[in-house]
Parts: sequence; C-alpha cells; structure tokens
Amino acid sequence: MQLQVNKFLLLKHNGLVNSVVFSPDGKYVATTSGDNTSRLWDVATGKQVFASLKHDDWVNNVVFSPDGKYIATASNDKTASVWDTITGEKISVLSHGDWVYNVVFSPDGKYVATASRDSTSGLWIRDTKDLIAEASNRLTRNLNRKEWEKYMGDEPYHKTFQNLP
Repeated sequence: MQLQVNKFLLLKHNGLVNSVVFSPDGKYVATTSGDNTSRLWDVATGKQVFASLKHDDWVNNVVFSPDGKYIATASNDKTASVWDTITGEKISVLSHGDWVYNVVFSPDGKYVATASRDSTSGLWIRDTKDLIAEASNRLTRNLNRKEWEKYMGDEPYHKTFQNLP
C-alpha cells in the first residue's frame, strides 16, 4: 500500500530548479535555479522572503549555516556567495577559476567549503572577525591599505594589531 502525499505549495522560479534545502528550524526553504537566483521561502505561507539573491549565472547549490543565520550559494559565475537570511544582504563572495558546483558550512559555521570545476576545493573563513583572529596568529606585520581592501573588502581600514609594525 502506498501513501498518497499531495504538495500544498508550489515554489516557482523562472528557470530550472537545481536544489532545495530546509533551514535548520524548518521554517524556511531555500531554492536555486537556472534563472540566476536563489530564493528564500516561508514554509507556512509559501511566500518569498527574498528573491534577490542573484548571481551572474546559473545557481547550482544552496545550504544553510548550522544556526540558520546565513545561506551560501554556488554558481556558474565562478563564485560562491554567503547571504544574511534576515536582511538578504550579500556578506561575502568566494571566487574560483571556474564554475562552483557545491558549497557547505562546517558544523560550527565558522568555515565555508566550496567545490569547483577548476579542480579545486576552497576552504574559507566565514566571519571577518574570525579571519582577523586567524591573521593575527600568522602575520608579522599589519596589512597595508591595498592588502586590506583585497582581503577585507568594504570593512573600514584600521591597524588591527597594535603590537605589529
């Protein structure tokens, strides 16, 4: 005997849907598509929370951080992106030399791992504060402004390590 289960919500994109995942608390579903977007949906209502999680090409995969505060997406635009689930803001862009097929958070949410068609996997520190802490263990001097912009993006420049030149 088979149990008949009927779908009660239809979550639509403007292209082929590539992946779907529930948030850790089960309140949201995130989807990715060939329409270059990832979308966040409210499970109870079926309404889109965010439809503006856009890439420049096909979005292959999406995953929630363990605490549900972030979404990471992988795209054929040679990037993975991390998004804030409250604001929809893009937090970071992780670049590869070719399509990014897969992305995943570490169990503690501190790291993001990516898999690319360029025959590499990347391991990235998700939070700027954790990145600064890791840098403090490895650097022998402060970053100059150009280096800061390259690695820290829009984060305002400041001398991070007072004890270093």
